[in-house]
Amino acid sequence: MRYIYFPTLTIRWVVISSALAFCTGQLGASPQSVHADTSISPTGETGSPASLGTVITPGSAPTGLCTVNCVITGGTRAGSNLFHSFGEFSVGPGDTATFRNDSGLATDNILGRVTGGIRSDIFGRIQTSDFGNANLFLINPAGFLFGPGATINVGGMVSFTSADYLKSADGARFNVDPSPIDNVLLSAEPVAAFGFLGSNPGAITVQGSQFVVTSEQSISLVGGNITIEADPDSGTPSYLSAPSGQINLVSVAADGEVSTTEFLPGNGMVMGNILLAQGATVDASGDPGGTVRIRSGQFEMDQAYIFAGSSGDINGATTAVSVNATGDMLVKNQSSVDVTGFGAGRTGNIEIEARSLMLTDGSIIANQGIGSAPAGNISLMIEQSLTLEGMDSFGNGSLLQTSNAGSGTGGAITLTPQDTQTSPNVTIADSGKILTQAGGQSAAGDITMQVANLTLRSGASIQTFGAADAPSGNIHVNATGDVSLIGQGDFPTRVISLNSDAGGTGWIKIESGTLSLTDKAQILSETASLPGSPPPTDPKVLLTATDSVTVAGGSRIDLFNNESSVGSLNVHAGITVTISDLGLLNTSTIGSGNAGAINLTAGQSVYLTGGASITASSTGPGNAGDISINAGDQLILQNSSITTQANQASGGKIDIR
Repeated sequence: MRYIYFPTLTIRWVVISSALAFCTGQLGASPQSVHADTSISPTGETGSPASLGTVITPGSAPTGLCTVNCVITGGTRAGSNLFHSFGEFSVGPGDTATFRNDSGLATDNILGRVTGGIRSDIFGRIQTSDFGNANLFLINPAGFLFGPGATINVGGMVSFTSADYLKSADGARFNVDPSPIDNVLLSAEPVAAFGFLGSNPGAITVQGSQFVVTSEQSISLVGGNITIEADPDSGTPSYLSAPSGQINLVSVAADGEVSTTEFLPGNGMVMGNILLAQGATVDASGDPGGTVRIRSGQFEMDQAYIFAGSSGDINGATTAVSVNATGDMLVKNQSSVDVTGFGAGRTGNIEIEARSLMLTDGSIIANQGIGSAPAGNISLMIEQSLTLEGMDSFGNGSLLQTSNAGSGTGGAITLTPQDTQTSPNVTIADSGKILTQAGGQSAAGDITMQVANLTLRSGASIQTFGAADAPSGNIHVNATGDVSLIGQGDFPTRVISLNSDAGGTGWIKIESGTLSLTDKAQILSETASLPGSPPPTDPKVLLTATDSVTVAGGSRIDLFNNESSVGSLNVHAGITVTISDLGLLNTSTIGSGNAGAINLTAGQSVYLTGGASITASSTGPGNAGDISINAGDQLILQNSSITTQANQASGGKIDIR
């Protein structure tokens, strides 16, 4: 009796503790612990043209400097935009800076600039009063430091930027430079872009802050290098939350403009670094789910978390997580990008574009459904390399996954190159997985990878699982170079498609220059194929190499079914096929379904040595499959076998040419 191994459909949860041991990030040194005092003043003196009519109370004339709790009124209006100008803007621990609508006029946007060249240190509260859902833009080219007591209470979205100007939809600029000429050109149009004039914009650092905006609003940090980490004193992690809204993190390192729509930089703009570390959480989940956008050069997550799932019956944003990194993206120390849907609302997609992507130490990128809605997709556009390696403290490898434990379909995982000239190298190791699965009535997602070279080792796998009436997905690997599966002891390295019930399995298709399986590596397609299964796909497993195919060291390529017939196992090599040292090609059935055929073709030669075997078998009422071998110039068989056999039915035919 042969049994199908089918793992229970699981969702790997992320547990975040407030008592964590933190390590220092690598993208840039963080400022030392600072406790700023409140210091808010208008540009110039109160009433000067450069101040734009900004009034700060309590303040001492003529500078208007406020050093405790500050109320900001006045300003200059252009339509529904209200402009303020500050010489300094810092808020100390326990203090509050309140933008108050003393005129009572309708306001869409509050725009404040800080002109004094001093970083804004925010350790207290920034809030608006009587402005309804007005948005707040605060611009300081010297940068921002947000401490553990920093909070926001604003009706609309909030944007903190170290840009040199804000550009309106009509092209007008609100410059930090307090030129009187610029001040008379203030626009009534909405903000369209953040503008940078130099190569070293001020940094934006968040240390233990708790930023939460109202539902369907947004938080945007747009500046130089961005670091979001724990409070150096207490270890309290930073938390940014925009329920059902947007969180936009953009780091630039040169002049240019960043759009306020998709927050994409201008063509050719040099980007800066973003680091999320020490338990930092960026959360846009809600009912429906929102969007997290990352725009950077280097992007690193070090024990950090991004969430953008949906919790109700309304579809989430089309894109839940969007990363555009001109450099490398590193996800390490059990970090996670998690988009999970809990209801009938569809989750959004995860889209990552980077020079390279590395997941280490059991880190996760997952798009998961638990309700009736489809899970979203994961789309990767990588230039140089994709790497999954390293385990967490429980022995779990790094994971790239879509799944649905409810009745909805699972999402697809797609890897494509950034251009048509080069494809990325992919390495998966240390029990790392690329996985799609479904546990209800709908199919698991497909896995599609266009690569240069693909290496799986040390228990790594590419897997698709289906259960009940849900078929597993298809696996398609198109490699311009080599595909290598290297096993390790009791942790098999494998490409596998499984289903334990009537849903059936998708097909496995690997195209490469060379294909090699060594040290007990596996390519498996296994299904219970109960009556009522969908018609078989033929071929079920198609392996094509322009050069050679090698199956050695106890490795196997196996196609198994039960009560319904399945398609064939096809292996094609432009030059040679070598099966050696207990290597195996096998199709088999234990039920009424017929076993699949084996079709093997080589341009020049086929070698079977050292106990290798090609077998088509049946232990039930179904027939064994046929074996067809076209060996090109020669077939060499040494201490090996080619067999087809059946216990209760007919064996297949063997045709060697």
